Amino acid sequence: MAFVLTTAQAQNGLGNQAGQALLSLKRFATLTPPVTITDMRNELEAGQPVGYISDNDWDAFLADLGNLGLDYTSLIASERAIINTIRQAINPEPQQACCGIVVPSSGDGLTAINGYYRTGTTAPYQYTIEVELDSTLTCDIKSIDCTLVGAPAVTSSNPFTLYFARCEVIGGVTKSIFSASWVEWGVDPAGNSFDVNYDFKDADGISIAAYAATYLLAL
Repeated sequence: MAFVLTTAQAQNGLGNQAGQALLSLKRFATLTPPVTITDMRNELEAGQPVGYISDNDWDAFLADLGNLGLDYTSLIASERAIINTIRQAINPEPQQACCGIVVPSSGDGLTAINGYYRTGTTAPYQYTIEVELDSTLTCDIKSIDCTLVGAPAVTSSNPFTLYFARCEVIGGVTKSIFSASWVEWGVDPAGNSFDVNYDFKDADGISIAAYAATYLLAL
C-alpha cells in the first residue's frame, strides 16, 4: 500500500505539480511517527537559507498536498495519518459538490463512521474519526457533533466536532467525508466498538437532526 494518485491527476494537466506533491508526501512518510506539521516544515527547510519559504508559501504548499487527488483505499495507517495531519492544518471550507437535500435519520443507511489510528501515538492514543455522508444528504450540514459511548472511554472532548474534509468515491458512490482529528484515548481502543450519537448542524450551529446511530464504530 502507498500514496497512489487518482487518474484525474494525469488528466487535468497538473501532472507536474502532482508529481512534486507526491514526492513530498513520500519524503514525509520516512519521518518518525507521529509526524507533525512542524516535522514536515523542518524537513523541507533543513539545510536551506533561512526564510526561503514564507508562512504564506508554506500554507499554499500544504494546501497543494492536502488537496492532492489520492486513492484513499491504498493508504496504510501511517500515510493516512500524514494526510489527516495536513488536512487538519489547512482546514478546508465546507462545499456543496457532493450533497443534496435529504435530512439524515436513524437507520436510513446514508451514513457510516470509521476511525484511523495516528501511527506512533501512545497514551494518549490518537485517532482521526471520519463520517461518510451519502451525496443525497442535505448541503445544509456544515458540522457534526459526535459522541462515542463505550470502553475504554474517550479522554479528549466527547462530543467532538467533525468538519468537511473532502468528496470521495467509495464503492462507486460519491460520499461527503467529515473528519475530526485527533480524538484521544488513554488506553488503546483497538479491537473495541462504540455506540455513536450524532447531532448534524447547519452553518449557524442549529441542529438539523440528532439521533443515536443504528451501528457501532469498530476500531
